[in-house]
Amino acid sequence: TLQMRADQAPFDKKEARQAVAYALDRPGLVQGLFDGRADLGNDHAFAPIYPGSPTTSDVPQRTQDIDKAKQLLSTAGSSSLNVTLTTEQFLEIPQYAQFIKQMLAPAGINVQLDIQPQTKFYGTGANQPWLQVPFGITDWGARGTAGQTIDPAYLCRSVPKPDLSNSGAWNSAHWCNEQFDSLVQQFEGEVDEQKRKELAVQAATI
Repeated sequence: TLQMRADQAPFDKKEARQAVAYALDRPGLVQGLFDGRADLGNDHAFAPIYPGSPTTSDVPQRTQDIDKAKQLLSTAGSSSLNVTLTTEQFLEIPQYAQFIKQMLAPAGINVQLDIQPQTKFYGTGANQPWLQVPFGITDWGARGTAGQTIDPAYLCRSVPKPDLSNSGAWNSAHWCNEQFDSLVQQFEGEVDEQKRKELAVQAATI
């Protein structure tokens, strides 16, 4: 994940987060990091491997648009941003961070990299940079269902949901949307595949 703290400046403004999204060249990342041997992901957590997940015709993929990124940044109140991107020394992640730095620069988003040893990045107790930094990259292992990623990573941290395991515990973006939470809860309790997909599309669109 490339996470931005939605509860802290500068990414508390959605236009600033969207500016990052439109500055990224996703096919370029697939080519540069994996020599083209990877699938293009979308900006939501319903991966195609899960039954009933949205397709790109349901939720279109963003494409790089530097002019739009600049306009969004201006709407957020700035012609440029200076941010630190914090991540771990692990596999291709430092190279991923370098690509992000290069891709964001033309939009006026100036990135300084902080590549930390894994033990420091994940930390312990009250000192866990991956859950605290304003801008970061975190690796996630594969999980058997969409909810096993979505519940801990995207549900509201401040609203405990006893019926959803690990709700919001690893929400490193500190993003919270009650409608999204409700749709995910309905999605996880729905057995009809078509209805599940409709709920997933609504959630992914948010």
